[in-house]
Amino acid sequence: MKYDGNNNIVYAISFTEWADKDEGVRDLAYYVWQWNTPAADIPDQTTVTFYGQPVAMNADGEFVDDVDYSVAKANEALDGDAIKVENGSIVIKDYTVTDVSTRQKVYTGTILGEDGEYYTFTLTQLAAGTDVGLYLSNGTTPVDQTDSTSNSLEMPGDPMSITDFVGQFRAKDNATVEWTFDLNSGDSITVTADMNGDVIDSSDDLTGVDTDEVASAEATVTNEGETASKTYMDQAGIQAGETDALAAARAEAKDELKAALLAAIADEAEDESVTLPEDVMADATTFTYASISRLTVKSLLDNYWYPVIEGQSTTAAVATELARLKTEVDDVATAYVAALETADKAAADAALATVQDAIGKVNIETQTVTNSAKSAFEAAIEAAIEAAIDDENATFEVINWGNLNVTSLPGANGNITVAGVVIRIGYAGTTTTMTRTLQPIGVPYQL
Repeated sequence: MKYDGNNNIVYAISFTEWADKDEGVRDLAYYVWQWNTPAADIPDQTTVTFYGQPVAMNADGEFVDDVDYSVAKANEALDGDAIKVENGSIVIKDYTVTDVSTRQKVYTGTILGEDGEYYTFTLTQLAAGTDVGLYLSNGTTPVDQTDSTSNSLEMPGDPMSITDFVGQFRAKDNATVEWTFDLNSGDSITVTADMNGDVIDSSDDLTGVDTDEVASAEATVTNEGETASKTYMDQAGIQAGETDALAAARAEAKDELKAALLAAIADEAEDESVTLPEDVMADATTFTYASISRLTVKSLLDNYWYPVIEGQSTTAAVATELARLKTEVDDVATAYVAALETADKAAADAALATVQDAIGKVNIETQTVTNSAKSAFEAAIEAAIEAAIDDENATFEVINWGNLNVTSLPGANGNITVAGVVIRIGYAGTTTTMTRTLQPIGVPYQL
């Protein structure tokens, strides 16, 4: 057999393989042929990696493997190509590789190897763990926060290192645990541990830091997919949390109560057509409610209702008292708006009296009348009275024109004096009216 420089066959010569087949003796020509024939290339084995992890071929010639979410997520950042094939290529697939998901994803397909063989694969990216539990070192007993005598986050009687303390606890499904230790010195240390309790990060050097230096501790477990977390506290933390929650509930209740009262006042004022002060909380108008006199809206809240809220020792009690007090806001609004009406009427009556007193002392003179009709003289007198009153909230009507007589005017041009004009005066905000006889009114005319 003859080969060229590229190992291609140029020609071949047939020969007898066996000199004595029964004895297993080959013809010499066979050995010469064998010695001079280049060995055929053997294709490399097809290999598969899934998110950087080698996938072994099973006995059935299939590539089957699972990869944890955390492994897939870590390798995704290094190489977005989830499935890699060496010495072969994917020829059939029923998927599109997407970003790593917190849910399980399965990829299947067929590979044609360089050896001419077909191989199937089933590769699963497992779902992220969802567990946010904190457990004792056996990994099954949950941390108990209901009883200080059995609460496993309490510092031990015999001091131990922070590292050993953290190592007593476990999480599940690749969750992480972030510990915060508030020290007696006032400082804080943050420690992050994996699900096996091994410290993987810390804010400070933990060397020499023991549990007898810890004032309180809490641990926050975050699941593998970072979709949920739960915080566990020792008794000091629980009590502090309850104190904070109660303070927040009280503050929220006071805000809600104030808002409810102001809304009720606004509704009542609209119904009664009463104009509210610009700042109700700063208004000094007093009213009586529940036999308590001289209340303002602010003093009712500050001195009576808010202390009731502050006096509650649980968030449930705060909610109960808030609900009870909110049933009273409509009655308070009625009392306050009624007081505003009374105050407004008193103010209007006083203003009316001032106008009535002042107008009776004013010497009034009209503009020049140019029409001989009595109505023209009356109109001039009314305009002059209105100008003299000069208060947009005051109203009046002439109920007696006195000695006004235009039937015998002394000449085409002149001046007459009208005495005995009586007006009835009203004022916005009160139904009270007053009458007043005016000083003699001078009326010039030019007809």
